[in-house]
Amino acid sequence: VELLGKLNRDEVKLYMSSCNAFILVSRHETFGVVFAEAMYCGKPVIASKTGGPDSFVNSTTGIIVPVENVEKTAEAMENIYKNYLQYNSPKIKEYAQMKFSADVICSKLTDIYKDILKKSPVLAPDEWGGVQKYSRLNRPHKGLLQSASHTVQCYKRRSVCAA
Repeated sequence: VELLGKLNRDEVKLYMSSCNAFILVSRHETFGVVFAEAMYCGKPVIASKTGGPDSFVNSTTGIIVPVENVEKTAEAMENIYKNYLQYNSPKIKEYAQMKFSADVICSKLTDIYKDILKKSPVLAPDEWGGVQKYSRLNRPHKGLLQSASHTVQCYKRRSVCAA
């Protein structure tokens, strides 16, 4: 085990590509983009059951351990070491691409924005500095969809182990 400290994106890609597995056992983790990045590089992962990673880490991609359980974490590390060949790197990468590729995330984000636009009124500044409520039929979609497009482009640029 080697603790590397703060790394830039190129260093993250280099180390992520050359490691055998990725382990991050947090007390709190909302999603854990770094797990998706590791799986995108074809690496099995060990994560703690915090509500984020346990929603997408499975027996094909890695192991979930209880929070703050050193013994189970050690067992998981030993399990991956002893059964490393069961973790098929191309399958892990394929799973990550199906769940987290830029196209998949962009499609999900676009659907979320469109759903918001359909269901709720939009508040926008009016010409006098106040706020105008727009209905579904009379709302400025362009700004919100441009915001969604910008979010999508940022996501596409940030991918660590893409292709």
